[in-house]
Amino acid sequence: MKRAIFVSATILMSGFVLSACSKGVSTPSYEETLKQKCDGGGTEYCTALGEAYMNGGDVLNIKEDLYKAVFYLQKACNEKNAEACSNLGAAYATGKGVELDRSKALQLYQTACDGGDANSCSKVGIGYEIGLGVEQDSFKAVGFYERACNGGDALGCFSSGLGYGTGQGVKQDYIKALEYFRKACDGEFARGCYNLGLMFATGKGVNQDEVKALEFYGKACEGDFAEGCFNLGLLYIYGEGVSQSKNEALKYFGKACDLKLQSGCDGYAKLNVSE
Repeated sequence: MKRAIFVSATILMSGFVLSACSKGVSTPSYEETLKQKCDGGGTEYCTALGEAYMNGGDVLNIKEDLYKAVFYLQKACNEKNAEACSNLGAAYATGKGVELDRSKALQLYQTACDGGDANSCSKVGIGYEIGLGVEQDSFKAVGFYERACNGGDALGCFSSGLGYGTGQGVKQDYIKALEYFRKACDGEFARGCYNLGLMFATGKGVNQDEVKALEFYGKACEGDFAEGCFNLGLLYIYGEGVSQSKNEALKYFGKACDLKLQSGCDGYAKLNVSE
């Protein structure tokens, strides 16, 4: 959202400064300009204004006003602006500026999803998965996760992988799970890399390959997912997929511990005692 506000502000600033310089008139404030553009039918400006009122301050120097925030987001959402619908959904999901209403939030997220907002598809999936704002339905949850993934949302890819990996909501299919975890990992979602490592380590949906497991645990660890660091340490202890190295094991157990994983702390302590 900040990106949208900055883009709008930059466009407006460049246009109106030139106008002021050439005609000798005062430059309207960003707030006034956004209102004018919004009233002229520019839903992206209504969205930017609504978000500015929701958060307050920022580059536009607009004071927080939750009533106005909801008004402008609703105005843009009524015109099928997916980003506005998603932000309005977040307001209903948290009770910010409106009465808490998770069912309404889910409806708005679904509108945003239908409008092409992939992250909102994941939020609808979460709602169906845990029964938040709607009756629990694992099958529908996976369907929305897949839509999110197809739209480039890494969380959606990861959640789709979990559905196929566990058989919750869909028929268990390790090959599909592997495909979705790979997409999640490519999207820098560390838990997707970790689960991909697990599948290579155990040979589920793919030939067992400890070198590949090492690679994906490494990516998970780089993304600060503690379990990835811990499993990487284990591979170095036992020399699976890599040469044994107590120093490397200590390094990765230590990082897992720093990331608040108790087993990482325990592994680090035991290796130190054994020296």
